[in-house]
Amino acid sequence: MNITHTSTTYKFQVVITY
Repeated sequence: MNITHTSTTYKFQVVITY
């Protein structure tokens, strides 16, 4: 798993959560 991909996914998840 790439840290960059994880970071992008995390930000996207936060946006969806909000």
